[in-house]
Amino acid sequence: MDTVKEIYQDIYRNYALAWETADADLWLSLWDENGTQMPPGGPSRNKDDLRRILPPRFVKNMVSSFVIELDEIEVLGDVAFARGRYTCDYTEEHAQPQTDGKFLSILKRQKDGKWKFHIDCFNSNIDPAYTS
Repeated sequence: MDTVKEIYQDIYRNYALAWETADADLWLSLWDENGTQMPPGGPSRNKDDLRRILPPRFVKNMVSSFVIELDEIEVLGDVAFARGRYTCDYTEEHAQPQTDGKFLSILKRQKDGKWKFHIDCFNSNIDPAYTS
């Protein structure tokens, strides 16, 4: 049985690394062929959508740090449910504010034993409706 550390190293560490190094191919490799991303404020995206939409968003030297913290993960056979938080810092050159938020993911173990995103839902903690 995989440990939380093994799953983290297999997928979440590489997810963050892909953004830090602007490696769209690495990021896309983390997705199951039938995977679905559910981003905030927009429609769900299948892997074909991700291949078309996301690579131009990976810009060299844009992200200085991307930290993913798992709060909970439950492995049930070849499926795992993961919940956690993320923080993304941008370089001064791109002058975007820090982004932090939370996620809920369903991971699927592939035939080669690697874990990939089957469903990933996330949203930012920055919401004007909740600021004082």
